[in-house]
Formats: sequence, C-alpha cells, structure tokens
Amino acid sequence: MIKKNLARAINILFPLTAITILLLSLLPTIKVSSIETPFLDKFLHIIAYCILGILGFLFFYVKKPHKGWGVVFSVLTCTGWGIIIELLQSYTGRTPELLDGVVNFIGCQIGACFAMIIQKKGD
Repeated sequence: MIKKNLARAINILFPLTAITILLLSLLPTIKVSSIETPFLDKFLHIIAYCILGILGFLFFYVKKPHKGWGVVFSVLTCTGWGIIIELLQSYTGRTPELLDGVVNFIGCQIGACFAMIIQKKGD
C-alpha cells in the first residue's frame, strides 16, 4: 500500500515540479535587491534540477524497477526539459544561457545519482 501511494505521489510530483520550473523560468526577471549575488541564479538552477532529477529517477524506477535505466532516463528527460525551457526563454524577453543548460544537466545528474544511491541502500 505504501509503495502504491508513493508511486501515485511521484506520478503527480514529477510533472508538477517540471511545470513549476517551466513557469518560474519563463517569468520576467525581477530585481529584488541592488546587491549582486554572484552565481545565485546557477545555484537555484542546480537545486531545482536536482529535485527534478530525484523525482525523475523515482518516476522511472517505479515504472521499471531494477532495470538500471532510471538514472539515464531521468537525466535525459530532465536535461531535455531544461534545454526546451532555455530555448523558450527567448520568446519571453529573457535570454537563454548555455551555462544554465550545463548547470541544469549537472543538477539532474546529482539528483538522479543521489536517488539511485539512496534506493540501492534501501534494497
């Protein structure tokens, strides 16, 4: 019963998180303070895509457990999503950045690998 409820939650949380990242990434930038915080944007990208990578791994793991492809599918899907978002930003007045795509990829890898390690320890 717990696994079934967890699978349902992940089936909702993974796309919901992806949509939330999409919406936040396409909103116009707002300058909150005049104090420059270098790399804060990149740090937020890593956190967001790390969470997406964790949920992505769990999403694919629930579908095909013990197949070893959860990390690969998660990283490819989440990185692809990040690239699409970066490309869409040019239509919203924001500037797509190659470094954002690289940081998204790193965040996806960290999240998916973390989830895989935790999952293997739980088995």
